[in-house]
Amino acid sequence: MNLPVAVKRLVDRRELLAPIRGIVFDKDGTLADLSARWFPLFVHIVNELCDDLDDRIALSVVLGVRDDHLVADGPAAVKSEAEVKSLAVAYLVDRGWQAERASRRYDAACVTAPFGPLTPIGDVAGTMRSLAAAGYQLGVATSDSRANTVAELDELGIANIISALRCGDDETIKPSPQVLLGIGEAWSLTPPQILFVGDSLQDAETARAAGCLFVALVGPGSSPVAANTVVVASDAWIQSIDELIET
Repeated sequence: MNLPVAVKRLVDRRELLAPIRGIVFDKDGTLADLSARWFPLFVHIVNELCDDLDDRIALSVVLGVRDDHLVADGPAAVKSEAEVKSLAVAYLVDRGWQAERASRRYDAACVTAPFGPLTPIGDVAGTMRSLAAAGYQLGVATSDSRANTVAELDELGIANIISALRCGDDETIKPSPQVLLGIGEAWSLTPPQILFVGDSLQDAETARAAGCLFVALVGPGSSPVAANTVVVASDAWIQSIDELIET
């Protein structure tokens, strides 16, 4: 994958992490493969909401669902559950549905929607344990719901070492800088002492607005266009969080 030479690959972690005392991670696309987990769910939702093929294609475009993946920085990839539902309901209302019926239909589709496998990107548990042992505060900032996030962090084996969590059903969500600033306050750290690691332009914007360093994760499902976009907005890039620890 050809990435911009203006932004360096993270080769000297000591240089970048010298002032850092806390690291916040996005979840989907950063700790675990985004499309592997969420693509089956959103395909099911689209199919449940739309009987007509043209409608399925149109709603898929609205939500950022493609043939076999979710579009980087598309609504299904970066927005909260409430925001995605709002987009889907608005589409159905525009097609002549009553809003209440559309809302109920969306909720029913979510209940039966299947997740794909939770697939870590690299040695997530081992890397997190190493970072915690090195004295870093560790947090997660995601657009996913708190209940699902807690369950997935437990499945990844890192729930007990995450000391700060911000989720899509909290009062403040990404890309508000208050997501990271609030974590910093809880840790008694200033923005220059916090590193945010994520895979989306929204993550980069969140870090920039808060005054934090940002490392882009270019994962297995990243397209060249999406990868270049987020790398340009980053301070450095990696292919898995394993690269944050010395080998």
